[in-house]
Amino acid sequence: LDELLERVPAELPVQVEVKAIGDPALARATALALCERYRRHPARERFEVLSFWSGACELAAAHGFRARLILFAEYQPEALAFWASRRGVQGICIEHFLISPRLVETLRAAGLSVSTGTVNRAELLMRVAPLALDSVCTDHPLELRAETAALVGSELPLAA
Repeated sequence: LDELLERVPAELPVQVEVKAIGDPALARATALALCERYRRHPARERFEVLSFWSGACELAAAHGFRARLILFAEYQPEALAFWASRRGVQGICIEHFLISPRLVETLRAAGLSVSTGTVNRAELLMRVAPLALDSVCTDHPLELRAETAALVGSELPLAA
């Protein structure tokens, strides 16, 4: 992670995903280790902790880090927005196949940032672009940029 921080331009955020398959305790322990390791790091303000595990996001937010819960279900968006707002989670990452205008509007009305991932094809990017999301995650940023530019006929910025 330190090497990544050295290479990513200082004006860009750094999203760190906490993964722990089937082990919520490991997710919380991993988030805690990240928070403790980087609590005084100069790039701390650039960090955003992402996870499918709500406990990891809640813990990161409690330690003053931006946190984004990755959403894999679209039910009860009002309850989700309430939960996230009450626990200091700043954003929700919705899988691209679940995203809808109603869901985005509900989350934004609660003051949450909304993003999606993993968008690796220009057709998917064009489908979510009208929602004006805060960010779109991809495994292949340069390739997606070129493919989308070819599709729409103009160059796209790497970051807004």
